[in-house]
Amino acid sequence: MLNGRSRGVLPIGERPADPSQWVASEGPAQIPPDTAAIEWSRLSRSERKPASFAIDTEFRLVWDELTRRCDVYRYAHDCGLIVFKAEAMLYPERVLRAISLCIDQGYDAIFCRAVRFDAARKSLLWRYQFNRATPSRLRAMLCLGGEERCLVLILRARAPDRVPVAVRLAMLKGSGLKAQRDPRTLRGIFEPPNPLINFVHASDEPIDFLRETGVLLSYDERRRLYRTCEALPVDAALAIAADACAASRGLATLPDPQAALAELRTASLEALGHGNPIAAYVDRLARHSEYMDLEKMLELLETHAVTVDPAALLVAACHTMIKTYDGMAERAEKVPVQRWGVEDLASPRGGAEGGPPPDRGPPRANS
Repeated sequence: MLNGRSRGVLPIGERPADPSQWVASEGPAQIPPDTAAIEWSRLSRSERKPASFAIDTEFRLVWDELTRRCDVYRYAHDCGLIVFKAEAMLYPERVLRAISLCIDQGYDAIFCRAVRFDAARKSLLWRYQFNRATPSRLRAMLCLGGEERCLVLILRARAPDRVPVAVRLAMLKGSGLKAQRDPRTLRGIFEPPNPLINFVHASDEPIDFLRETGVLLSYDERRRLYRTCEALPVDAALAIAADACAASRGLATLPDPQAALAELRTASLEALGHGNPIAAYVDRLARHSEYMDLEKMLELLETHAVTVDPAALLVAACHTMIKTYDGMAERAEKVPVQRWGVEDLASPRGGAEGGPPPDRGPPRANS
C-alpha cells in the first residue's frame, strides 16, 4: 500500500500499458497481466474458477511455462490427469486394471510416477474445496495417511474429440457414492465404501488439469514432460505403477480392513495395556456397531501418545469411516459435464468443435 492506496492495481479485465507497473494489492483480488488475456471459455465452463485461477500461483506458473513452449489450449484440451491416491496404491492389482481401462478407452500415458502426497500438497491440490471445510474435517483429511505417496498418471487422447480429455476422465473416474457408481468406471474397479476416502482423483476440466500439474509435478518433471510429451509403452507404464504400489507402506497387512483394525488395536495394547479407550473403540468398529469418527480417532491417538502405522489407519478409516459428507460447510462448485456437450460415458466421441486440429502429435514448441 502506498499513500493509503495500492499502486497500479487494475480493474478485472484491464491490462497496464507497461506490465512492470502492476503491483499486487492487499485488497480485492485483481487479475495480473499474464492471465488477463486468457480465453477462459476454452478451459472451463465454470462461472467462478476464472477469477480464482487467474491469481492462482500454480496455475499461473504452468500457464507461463506452456505458453513459452506450445499451443497451451491444444495441450489442455488433449490431456488430462488421474491421481491414484494412497489408499488405491495399497491395492496394486486394481491400480493396474484401472490404468489398463484408461488406455483401452483411447488414451496414451505420457507421465506415470509416484509423488509425495503429504498434508501440504493435499492442501494445495484441494485448496478451493478445503476452503469450505470445517476445521474438524480439515484435520481429519490432512492428518490421514501421514507422509504418503500417490501415483500421478497424465493421459493424452489418441484421436480428435470435441470434448476435453479432462472432462472425459472426470466421467470415467466415477462417483464416490456407491448407489450412483457405474461399474464401468475407475471407482467401479476399486469399489470404495466411503465417499471421502475414494481412491481416485481426476481433474474436472482443462483449467483444473493445468493447475494440478503445477501442484503435483516438480518444475524439472514438468520441463521433461513438455519437452518430450511422448507416449509411454503400456508395459512401461504398468511396471512403473506396480513398483510404486509395491513401495507403499503396510502392504503386508492389507488390503484386509479387519487386519488393519487389528493392527491399530495391537498398537494401543502395546502402549497402554488392556482396557484402554482406543482398543475399546476399535472393537466397536470391528463389530460394525459404529462408524469411525476419524477426528475422534486422531484425538484418542494424540491424547494417549499412541503411534500407529499410517497405512493401517488409512485402510481402517476407508472401510469404517462415517459415510456422509458431514463437515463440509459447502461443497465447491461442481461443473456439470453437460456444459461441455456430453451426457455420460456412452456419449459419442469425435468432432472438432471447441477442440484442437486433427494433427495429434506432441505439442510443438513456439517459434
